[in-house]
Amino acid sequence: MVYSDETSARVKGKNEWEWVFQNDEVVLHVIRPSRGAQVVREIMGDYRPLYWIPDLYCAQKGHAEKWQICLAHQLRDCQHGIDSGDQGFSWQMKRLFRRAIVLSKRRHRLKDETCKAYKPYHPSVFARKMKI
Repeated sequence: MVYSDETSARVKGKNEWEWVFQNDEVVLHVIRPSRGAQVVREIMGDYRPLYWIPDLYCAQKGHAEKWQICLAHQLRDCQHGIDSGDQGFSWQMKRLFRRAIVLSKRRHRLKDETCKAYKPYHPSVFARKMKI
């Protein structure tokens, strides 16, 4: 599993990008002039983890067998929606993401039957519940 993100960085008066790659054993910081996917290919080479967990930036896609969005980034974006006045969708999504985070922390202690009871809604059911 690899978690990754990038953010702007000033280097000798110029804007560049600080990339962070992390797993359970190591955190790697690199600064490059580009925010493009070629940075990931340069750093990772032929290595393809099973999971890649980034924000939704397109340069972060396609570097692993499976891709999962970073829930911390999604919570931040939901909070921005709430702070901007959204009274419906952002609150509901934040609640769903927080529930997912809480369940993930205790998943290893739950019985299979309990995990099945928490199975996510099909998108059409979710849309009806959200009145979308």
